[in-house]
Formats: sequence, structure tokens, C-alpha cells
Amino acid sequence: MSTKPFQIGKYQDLLQTRHFGRSLWYFRSIGSTSTYLKNKAPLKLQQGLVCIADQQHEGRGQHKRTWLSEPCANLMFTVILRPHNTSRLQIIPLLAGCSVLKAVEDMTGLCLMMKWPNDIMMAPEKLGGILAESVFTGSRIDRLLIGIGLNVNQELFAGPDLANATSISKITGSPVDREELLCRILTELENNYALWEQEDIRVIRYINRHIMGYGQWCRIEINGDRVADQHKILGIDPRGFLLTLDADDTVKTFTHEQVRIFCD
Repeated sequence: MSTKPFQIGKYQDLLQTRHFGRSLWYFRSIGSTSTYLKNKAPLKLQQGLVCIADQQHEGRGQHKRTWLSEPCANLMFTVILRPHNTSRLQIIPLLAGCSVLKAVEDMTGLCLMMKWPNDIMMAPEKLGGILAESVFTGSRIDRLLIGIGLNVNQELFAGPDLANATSISKITGSPVDREELLCRILTELENNYALWEQEDIRVIRYINRHIMGYGQWCRIEINGDRVADQHKILGIDPRGFLLTLDADDTVKTFTHEQVRIFCD
């Protein structure tokens, strides 16, 4: 499998967005793209700026897990967003995940899903994840960092936390053009983010269709504790909170951090 460094010139030729990704900060190796942007002065960070690295040695996933990746094989990048409406921020990581799903499907034909709240799956295997972090100036959100890690061309996965890991190329049997895929992801993200700003209901509908377990009765954990009865997954509400129906026909509302879903 080719492990060429990310080709900036090729990427610039393929990019079709208006703003997202037009400013690109590229590193051969870095600790973490999100940590790097988190520590930068805000005046230099316009919306849509992308920081990408061919290798991260301090990449982070959910629950403070380390994200390990083969150099030059995958996509590891962070996008800067500066949302004006902060009441619906919980939707944005899901929106970013679905942007990845649509780009991958259009490019390869693979139909991926989102495992609540941030895993990109070809069940039962995992291809990537989304990590969103808010950076504050005083009590005001200055910027939102959307970190995306996607296994693209990696072939070998070693380690106890990678037992269910896979990559796009392992599934399809063919190498994937990282530059083209990133351009497609950024196009989808820019379009979906514009719909989010307009409070377009199509964003909610699209996300719900791509949440694993949507419309099904599934086992769940609430704050780390397994619930005895199954809940029906109703999808997200306009704020991005997960709605479920319990055995007593009561609708429950959860944040990203509160609940995990387990589908048989």
C-alpha cells in the first residue's frame, strides 16, 4: 500500500469548497492537530481552517483514549468552526460524522453508519471517530474544534484497543486517494454546516437515518450503568440530544456523554 505524504498541490486542485479547507496547515508529524489549534491565538483561526497531519503521536479519541495511526495512511485532521448559535452545538459532531459517511459512500459505495455518539462504523468494525472540543474566551465559546480520524489505507492494526478496527481500503480491497476523500468530506461538511446554521430539518433527518439502532429496541448504558430494559432509539431532537423510549413508554432525553447504545 502506498504511504506517500499528503500532496498539498493535488488537494488544492481538487478542492471545490468556498471556504472550508481553503486555509490548510499541514504537518508531516505533530502531537495532535486539535491540541495544536486549541493553543493558538484565536485571531489567526478563521472558520473552515483545516489542520492535517500525516502522523500524530498524541492523537486523542473519546474518553481520553489514544488514537494510533500508521504514518501517511489515514486522514487525521481538525476543522475550525466559529458558530454564532451555541444552543445546538451537540448536533455538529454528528453532522461532521455524517459528512464523512456521505463522502465515503459517494467515493467508494460503502454504506457506513454512526455509532452513538461519535464512532464511524462498518458494523461490527470501526473505521474512525469524531472528537469535538470547545475553546472558550472567558464564558464565551470562541471556536469549536472538530477532530476527525479516519482509517483510509492502513492494513495492520495491533493493540488491544484495535481489535475491531478496519480501514476503507481493507474493506474495498483498493487504495483510496486521501486528497480526494478529504476534499469530498470538506464539501459535505461545508454544505451541512450551512444547513445547520439555517436550522434546516433535513440535517436532523439525515443524522437520524445514519445512527446505528435508529428505530430499534437496543440495550443502553446510562452514565456507565447497564439498563435492564431495552430502549427504542428515537433519534435526536432539534438540539442534538438523543431521545429514547423506555419500557414504560416514557421518552427519555440524553446528552452525548450520558448514554451508550448497544445494538444486537
